[in-house]
Amino acid sequence: MTILCRLGAAMSLLVVGLAPAAAQSAQKPSPTTTGTWIIAGSGEFSRSVDEEGDQAVTSFGLAPTAMRLIIPRLAIGASLVGSYFKAGDQTGKLFGIGPRVHYYFGDAAGSMFPFVGAGVSREWNKIHSTSGGQAQDADATRTAVELSAGLTKLIATHVGITAEAFWTKSSQTTEGFAQFNEKNHQFGVRFSVTAFVF
Repeated sequence: MTILCRLGAAMSLLVVGLAPAAAQSAQKPSPTTTGTWIIAGSGEFSRSVDEEGDQAVTSFGLAPTAMRLIIPRLAIGASLVGSYFKAGDQTGKLFGIGPRVHYYFGDAAGSMFPFVGAGVSREWNKIHSTSGGQAQDADATRTAVELSAGLTKLIATHVGITAEAFWTKSSQTTEGFAQFNEKNHQFGVRFSVTAFVF
């Protein structure tokens, strides 16, 4: 009886000692922990036709984003944008870059992460025209401030789908064959694939 009691006590101590280690190993890492890299990107392609003028406009672009969590839930990084369009005798190329910040909410061990974000971007657009057989160029610069709110849903341990509503205020100056200043507001929704590297 004494031997059985000692054996039982030893087994109990072993289970108690191993329980925290087992729980720790079973705990999944969270995408919102410090040091995680967030890689996201969206792309677009569009073609429209003016029925009255019979002019087609073709455009495509890419917008990758890379951020890193510097503390739990808070990520900072940068966004790039590049696009090209062709409309009749005009073509245009655009490049932009700017800082971005996201703050994530939700259960760190969950699969849904609401967030709010903000960013500033600077874009350069070069437009080339051959209207009337004469080659002309115009250069445009655009500065934009953006506020956003969205939700990332994990579909795998390191991959999620993101839906994001945004509001942008921008100012653009164009010089060359077309000269004008323009300020506008833009509202929209975008969707992207998001990867968490941790």
